Amino acid sequence: MWRRIVPWLANERRIFYFDMLGYGHSDKPDADVSRGLQNELFAALVHHWGIDLPDIVAHDFGGSTALRAYLMNGLNYRSLVLIDPVAISPQGSPLVQAAKAHEQIFAGLPAYLHDAASLYRHRCRQYFA
Repeated sequence: MWRRIVPWLANERRIFYFDMLGYGHSDKPDADVSRGLQNELFAALVHHWGIDLPDIVAHDFGGSTALRAYLMNGLNYRSLVLIDPVAISPQGSPLVQAAKAHEQIFAGLPAYLHDAASLYRHRCRQYFA
């Protein structure tokens, strides 16, 4: 999701980003990768990278990870931007829950239903160009 935004941001800032272990396209180890561990990993990464008072932009589970790292690990930020954070159980909107429960039905939806998402991505590319 961030692969097109990060290069644009890197024109103005030093950027560090990562795919949370067990989520997205990262490895799926046979180990605990729950949100309860993600804040520990995130705090360790920030310390490893030697970043003092970073500006954080976090999305989805990254939002709860950034909040937990602040509240539970004492990680301080200069700024924190949360985009659609998953912070309260059950995770996901009713639509997300329905898609999880009926994955085959949602996978078979016609392509025209995705036009709004395509238009949104196009507008974002124009804005960030």
